Amino acid sequence: EELVIPYFFEGDQRWHRYYPDFLVHIKDGKGQMRVWMVEIKPYKQTHPPKNATASQRRRQLKETIEYAKNQSKWAAAKRFCDAKGWTFAVVTEKELYPSRT
Repeated sequence: EELVIPYFFEGDQRWHRYYPDFLVHIKDGKGQMRVWMVEIKPYKQTHPPKNATASQRRRQLKETIEYAKNQSKWAAAKRFCDAKGWTFAVVTEKELYPSRT
């Protein structure tokens, strides 16, 4: 069963649907089941784009919109998880492969 989280994106003033990558159920040291909603993204997409030269403006605009959309998705996911007592996490290659970065 897919988990769908609605979110509103200010950039286009429309509602969209967010599908998180994983739900992970983990039993902690006390035997309690914990649920983590996990999103896997490249590190570059988790930070605002850097300033671009004139020839790179189109790419920068696209990256800025994608970053803003991700922020809207993740805010909605965090609210959803908080309401359920779950944890939301965005994981990048820096967490997956710390010795490579």
